[in-house]
Amino acid sequence: MTTKKQPMVSVIIPVYNCEEYLQRCLDSIFGQTYTDFEVIAIDDGSHDSSLVILRDNAKRHSNMTVMSHKNHGQGYTRNKALRHATGEYILFVDSDDFIEPLTLELTLARIVDDASDFVHFDWKFSKFQPGEADVLESLPRQGGGRRRATMYHYLNKEPYMHKKILEGGECDELLQMPHFFSVNNLYRKSFLDKHNIKYGEKGLYEDIIFVTLAANNAEKISLLHSPLYIIHRNPSSSTRTKAKDDTHYKSFIHAVKESLNVFKPRMQYSGYYLIKYFQTKFIFYYLRRVPRQYKASYLKDYVDAIGDTNIVIPNGGQPDRIMRLSLKYRVFKDRNYKLFATIIFIKTQLLVRRDKAVHHLRRTKKSINAVLRPSAYARYQRHPLDEKMILFLGFDYRYTGNSRYLFEEFLESKASRGFTVKFATSDELPDPTVRVEPYSDEFYRLIARSKCIIAESWIPGFIKKREGMVWVQLWHGTPTKKMLFDSNEAEIVRNRPGHKVSRYRDILNWDYLVVDSRAGAEKFKSAFLYPWSRMISSGYPRVKYIIDNKHNTSLKDEIKRKIGLDKELMEKKIVLYAPTWRDYNSSVERNDQDHSYIMDINRFADVLGDDYLVFYHDHHYLSQFEESQPLNCLDVSSYETQELLLVADYLVSDYSSIIYDAFAINLPVTLFVNDFEKYSKSRGVYADIWEDLKPLAVDSVNEVAQRVKSGKLDDRYALLAQRYGYDAKANLADVIARLDT
Repeated sequence: MTTKKQPMVSVIIPVYNCEEYLQRCLDSIFGQTYTDFEVIAIDDGSHDSSLVILRDNAKRHSNMTVMSHKNHGQGYTRNKALRHATGEYILFVDSDDFIEPLTLELTLARIVDDASDFVHFDWKFSKFQPGEADVLESLPRQGGGRRRATMYHYLNKEPYMHKKILEGGECDELLQMPHFFSVNNLYRKSFLDKHNIKYGEKGLYEDIIFVTLAANNAEKISLLHSPLYIIHRNPSSSTRTKAKDDTHYKSFIHAVKESLNVFKPRMQYSGYYLIKYFQTKFIFYYLRRVPRQYKASYLKDYVDAIGDTNIVIPNGGQPDRIMRLSLKYRVFKDRNYKLFATIIFIKTQLLVRRDKAVHHLRRTKKSINAVLRPSAYARYQRHPLDEKMILFLGFDYRYTGNSRYLFEEFLESKASRGFTVKFATSDELPDPTVRVEPYSDEFYRLIARSKCIIAESWIPGFIKKREGMVWVQLWHGTPTKKMLFDSNEAEIVRNRPGHKVSRYRDILNWDYLVVDSRAGAEKFKSAFLYPWSRMISSGYPRVKYIIDNKHNTSLKDEIKRKIGLDKELMEKKIVLYAPTWRDYNSSVERNDQDHSYIMDINRFADVLGDDYLVFYHDHHYLSQFEESQPLNCLDVSSYETQELLLVADYLVSDYSSIIYDAFAINLPVTLFVNDFEKYSKSRGVYADIWEDLKPLAVDSVNEVAQRVKSGKLDDRYALLAQRYGYDAKANLADVIARLDT
């Protein structure tokens, strides 16, 4: 008799009258990229066909267990499932919600690597009904529907989300989350068992006690900054019904009392975090969910429940006005119910009405101005799309990189016949008739009317995608450094809390993403939550350019002359040094930035000797050559990177994607890296990629020079080139012309 293998993860699904959404939920779970899990679904006395759907799925999936009982509520149902769970880790999924295909893979990797009690990850609202569009990579497309920015509403901007881990008492900071959802966490089951963490079983809001206990008892919480959980706003859910009785009132007060009974603040501001959450929810329910006849008793019971809780507002914090006044006038400690009701009325009724009136006046004035003097962009948006117009957006409006080389290739190909093709750039072009000055009247016209927009980086937020447009994202390199949802991006998020939200809104507008290799595509899937089915495996146009011209001697000589090399310098071996930007210098004054990671170029040139010429290509923020420049060093920052790669005999870089371009033409590469720990804390690199690249990395000038002088390719170079180098399975110019427009 064989013993059934214990699964790594138990996915728990409480189900109640959810036949409309249940199959989507189950498909998202069984479509996970990580497969060592069990599903425990318990039907909580449904009156529809939910139980039938569960049993049909259990017949197809041996790792699914289905149970049922009379209606007891979600808290009881989840606790029962938890007792039957055999997995080492626990994930709760509500039956009307669903999860991204990478959810288990990414969360499990983090909880294991960090040895944390649980992983807390982001969430988003879904605006699509089941079957309306393809929102999961694992599901077939429905009617050719495309992703669009309105399909999800992602709004998380928690104050702790620039961090990677919360440890010890700072785990209480998690209580600052705007919604106490227990479903956007992967828990270590032994942690839940040790602290007897369970759901409330009386009424609604069973999550509150569970989340309070989890955060307050955790010693380490991993933060995964990716919206992996998708919440569907089900109008039939328990929290959106029962608005005519005292159910919401009684359930919420009970949850508050139970949470405060078990809460043991570990930091000075822990009590404030929890009470601020309670107060935000109390005001919402007081105004919108509790019937008029229960409002007075609801307010009294809430004030009594808070009572003598120690609440200390953090220095520099910005508490809401009701909280500030409540503490100032001792509302809770003195049980001053009338004053609390007065404060709520003033702050939520009178002042809100005033603010709405002011906003209306400002909006009206703006609307009048828009009618009298409409912007070019708004004016052109009323015009129909030009079915044969293609607009390229250069990276930072420069004529460089993938956008440049695809543009040139497309214009020269037969595929461009019949199309009007323009390039938006601040740079001068050989043919001025195809150039569009950014933010000119023509620019706004083309942005508003082009059928196809091809970009190489983030598209400015003011550009609104119209129905029928096709957006193609070229991107600007295969990643070594972690991107967006794969990184906490500490410095960026701290300075711009809405950074990830705005970027994801842009991503949802992309119809296609061009990738250079399968390895790169795997990273984009997690970094951008972008489906493989919408990626174009054509290789980067800029890499195709250097491959095509690898043996073009006349072009190389022309490039050298353009740079200004005389006959003597043209005979020297050229070493290109091209470091990348560091996030830890973001929003730091130039004089205070840390440039210690930059290789001493003058010393490097001296060690190499007169047979070598060092080309230095910066990232538009350094000043190595402001004071002096040796004869065997040249600042070539203003020249096109691809041209420099063609004439170089050796490349020295760090975490830059330029190294993958070098792999494509067998250009020897060495990585100068002396800040790995600091860089890892700031942004981080992909561990598997770095493990492959690590043999190329050194941290001293002498070692770099020694490798350059040897001139040999590393033994692992061929494998790296095969794994990460250019891999074209389609001609991009032809693909652009044939896009499903």
